[in-house]
Amino acid sequence: MESLVSSLEAKPKDPVIELSGVEYPDGSVIGPLLEEERFNVTCTTRGAKPSPEVILYQNDNVLKTALETSTDEGYITSVVTYSNMFNRDDIRSRFRCEVRHVTFPEPKSIEVHITLHLKPRGINLTIPLMNIPEGGRMISTCVVQGANPPANAIWYREGIELASQPPSSHARTEDDTFDTTSVLDIPVNRYDHDVVFACHGTNEVMKQKGAIPLMDNYTMSVLFTPFVWIERANSEPVKQGLAVDIICNYTANPTNIFDYTFAKDNVTIHAADDKLYQLIQDSGNSSAGNSPILRILNVSKEDHGNYTCSLKNEMGWGNSSNSVSLDVMYPPSAKLEMNPTTVKDIDTMPKDLEVLLRCDVEDGNPTWTHRTRWYHNGILFNETSEYELGLAGYREQSGNYSCSLLNDADYGNLSLPVYLDVEYPPGPARIEVAELYAVKNKSVTLLCLLDDVGHPDVHAYSWYVNDTFLDETIANNYTIENISMDTQTVLDPANISENYFSGVISTLRFNLELFPNGILDLSKDGTQNKDFIVQYTCLSSSNFVGPSVNSTTKFQVEYAPDNVRVNPERQNVRVGDRHELIQCRGKGVPPPQYQWYFKGRLVSNTSQLPPEYDLKKDHHGNYTCVASNKHGELAKIAYINIVYKPSCQISPESSTGDDDEPDRLVCRVDANPAKFSVKWDRNNKPLSDKNVLIEGMSAVLVRDLDTERFHLGEYRCAPNNSIGFTECAYIVEGAAALPIGLVWTVLAIIIILLLLTIIILLICLFRRKLKQPDPYDVNSGGYGGPPGTYQNVSKGGNDRVAPPLPPQGNPNAVAPPYENIPFKRPQPKQQIGEGEDLVYADMYEDIKAGRVPDPRTTQPGLPPKKELISTPPLPPKAPSRKIKK
Repeated sequence: MESLVSSLEAKPKDPVIELSGVEYPDGSVIGPLLEEERFNVTCTTRGAKPSPEVILYQNDNVLKTALETSTDEGYITSVVTYSNMFNRDDIRSRFRCEVRHVTFPEPKSIEVHITLHLKPRGINLTIPLMNIPEGGRMISTCVVQGANPPANAIWYREGIELASQPPSSHARTEDDTFDTTSVLDIPVNRYDHDVVFACHGTNEVMKQKGAIPLMDNYTMSVLFTPFVWIERANSEPVKQGLAVDIICNYTANPTNIFDYTFAKDNVTIHAADDKLYQLIQDSGNSSAGNSPILRILNVSKEDHGNYTCSLKNEMGWGNSSNSVSLDVMYPPSAKLEMNPTTVKDIDTMPKDLEVLLRCDVEDGNPTWTHRTRWYHNGILFNETSEYELGLAGYREQSGNYSCSLLNDADYGNLSLPVYLDVEYPPGPARIEVAELYAVKNKSVTLLCLLDDVGHPDVHAYSWYVNDTFLDETIANNYTIENISMDTQTVLDPANISENYFSGVISTLRFNLELFPNGILDLSKDGTQNKDFIVQYTCLSSSNFVGPSVNSTTKFQVEYAPDNVRVNPERQNVRVGDRHELIQCRGKGVPPPQYQWYFKGRLVSNTSQLPPEYDLKKDHHGNYTCVASNKHGELAKIAYINIVYKPSCQISPESSTGDDDEPDRLVCRVDANPAKFSVKWDRNNKPLSDKNVLIEGMSAVLVRDLDTERFHLGEYRCAPNNSIGFTECAYIVEGAAALPIGLVWTVLAIIIILLLLTIIILLICLFRRKLKQPDPYDVNSGGYGGPPGTYQNVSKGGNDRVAPPLPPQGNPNAVAPPYENIPFKRPQPKQQIGEGEDLVYADMYEDIKAGRVPDPRTTQPGLPPKKELISTPPLPPKAPSRKIKK
């Protein structure tokens, strides 16, 4: 009966546990798995009779599972399944499958452990103390809580990740998660005021899921002295007589201003100064807010200059970072030049010579003018767009001349008068005898009478007889003593019939070779006097028909332009301002024409180079004035020096030529004046000047010798010259530079850890190999039963089952007897069914004795007695193996 029970009961195989379709052995650690990941846990047991009880536990809690069973040839397979989603509470989970069966004295179980990765649970940001004075330190703590693996705490400033992140520490908590703590400790300045600092928390779980990092932030408050800049209320040109507002703008914390001052050309302005100024602080001014205002009343040219201001709050004084140049426009004052101031009447001088009036600007803003008014004896007689005017030199034009000029402001006052003296010879002369008759051997007085004594008045009279000079008198009379017939002159009459009149031709010839050095007039250095001008007059005598006639010619040396000057020759102008008017003057006969060139381009066709506004850097250089006439040309250079504050750019370089390992940060500076100083800092911390080299217009930061790379962070170069300063930045990214000794230490630790990992893996593989059952060992329990013996069983007669055939190719093989012969052979993986021809050997005697009914429906025939049957050979013997006990 016990044998029958054993045939109706079969021990189930050891349970198999699977997670999401993957089978794991007992004691396995599964993971890492992710929070919110769905999973299925199944526990399977096979080959059981009757059906076993399969229970699935999670942390000793029975799970509500789904059961599926199937039967194969009477053997039952049971599968229980549990589905869910991992959550934070599953971080320490273990799943245990327990199988209970009537054949087991104790339940059999299998257990696996879960490694679960969690995203951070929350973030806590400790806000630093507010209202930190500039230069103080801001200390803020960020804690990212409940993460596995540990989270990273990343700091941001105005949405931009800080180049240098503070180190983080990780602490394991009671629930096997980690809290990450990061402390931001940095100096702050005015540029950190009202800036949002944020801490982001994330780990690998959030990155894999594409989740938004946890975030917390705060807005920093920094106390600092006022940052001040000054500007005009509007940009319209300032004309003399108007009012001007200058605003002192600022940002400050605290914003309350206790005191303020304005200064002109570094001299403090007081509101009581001749009642010329008003100091206003009006919060109702929409354009200036609460910024102080300097109002200049009735502005004049004396107000021209550079204005600055200073403000004071609780933290101290702040000076304006710039200045306002007040350019007051006022009418020009003029000076009249006349050349020559004394001339002869046009009737007695060459037609190509005229009086040149020139109206120059002595003072005014702007100095270039639009029009000129000309006055003769205080009466306006002409208005031109030029500053020069030529007069023919008529005697009626003598008198006082003055001028006034018009610029963008208005017409200026009249210049001081200059007198033009026009000289002209006496009018026609006639001779009369004072006596009624001329008596021989008596004296006679001749009178020289003039219709016009000329200008200047006649100072001498010349007396001639028959073209022979007699005498020169101061008075207009000449007395002839003891007159006689010899004094009379007889003139041959003209031949009227032949239309021939008497006349005289007089020719004046010069032989320059006989002059000193072959020139008309010598200067002190023995060269031609270029200012030499001489007039030659041919004067005839009068006759009874009319007075004498004369003609005058002028000799003047012509020469190429000389003594060309420019004023001013050099001027410094800031970018955005305008340069002064530049005048070009020179001598030459004929008078020179003027042209201005800049970089080969014609910029002016007059002797003036008018001011140009809003100058750029490319206006810097030489401006050439070319004075020319028909005899040649001469150039003179005026230099405009455009000054500006520095600009810079940082680039990495390698002194060894290896661009992948730069050891220098080069700050290339563009500045004028070129003399500059420079400061370097990293992450707002000043760097030592010992690592800074000045190479021409470059400031070079050299890497420390004990590091392989530049430290991570933002490097700033701040060049400064007399005009101002600027900053440029360069961010060093990538792996941080480590000292060489530390690099080798880290490398050695990595190699040791790698070797330990390989050794542990080899040990695990070897132990797992030993745990695998021997497929050739029937005692290993791999098939759930004891070793079997087989016997052919038959009821008798001729009804018998043929024994198995021996393998082909071996006719001499003898089949061994089956009864009670244990042997090892490979077993198929499928279950051994209840064959009709085979029964277990331990039932044979019971069936034979009749104690147990034969369960077979068909009784096999017994083999003939004493008949040897050829049997197949045994399978090859399994290799010898040692089983570890």
